[in-house]
Amino acid sequence: MVHAGTRTKGMVRMRVVILGSGAMGLAAAYEALLGGHDVTVVEADAQPGGMAAHFDFDGLSIERFYHFICKSDTPTFALLRDLGIEDKLRWRTTTMGLYYGGKLHDWGEPLALLRFPGMSLWGKVRYGVFAFVSVRRDRWASLEHRSAKEWITAWCGEAIYKTLWAPLFSHKFYEHQENISAAWIWTRIRRVGRSRRNLMQEELGYIEGGSETMVRALVAEIERLGGGGFCWAMRQSAWW
Repeated sequence: MVHAGTRTKGMVRMRVVILGSGAMGLAAAYEALLGGHDVTVVEADAQPGGMAAHFDFDGLSIERFYHFICKSDTPTFALLRDLGIEDKLRWRTTTMGLYYGGKLHDWGEPLALLRFPGMSLWGKVRYGVFAFVSVRRDRWASLEHRSAKEWITAWCGEAIYKTLWAPLFSHKFYEHQENISAAWIWTRIRRVGRSRRNLMQEELGYIEGGSETMVRALVAEIERLGGGGFCWAMRQSAWW
């Protein structure tokens, strides 16, 4: 949200208000400060970070919501480098599972798809093509105006949608499950699908110390750059 602007040395210096100090809000504040603008961050909570913030669990610091980094997240790599915490990034081989028919099945690689009992051979071929195209494709403008349900069903069939995707959407989005953007889901399939050591092995990253490490570094840089306009109520709280 921009309040006003003044021209300084050929550029418009804006007075910017960032609502919320989640990871995106802090990153936006940091970039605006680098651009020479006056920045104020407003946060209703007693600490920054939003869903990336941590809470104390009997002495153990845990993220409010889990986060991971993919190999295609180049803007994140640049931010970590700028903040001086690039060396905190750790990569680990990871696995996925799919609960179906009362059992946990391997998932996330071609052999697991072939072994999965919840779809026909033709369905597996369709789903494999769908996953391959989704991961490899760089642009898909036509998805902007389609729902994820419509898109997945068109590629894979209604039975596969009901088996694999409908339960996920139902538990995450409730009454909004049929209106989820296809473009939004595609970018997530592509992002995770490109974070692999090889065809058979997924590999994801995390920041040592959790997302709080990045939140702390962002807050420190924002204050160093003169963006110490965090809302007064927050300043009276113990952030950490």
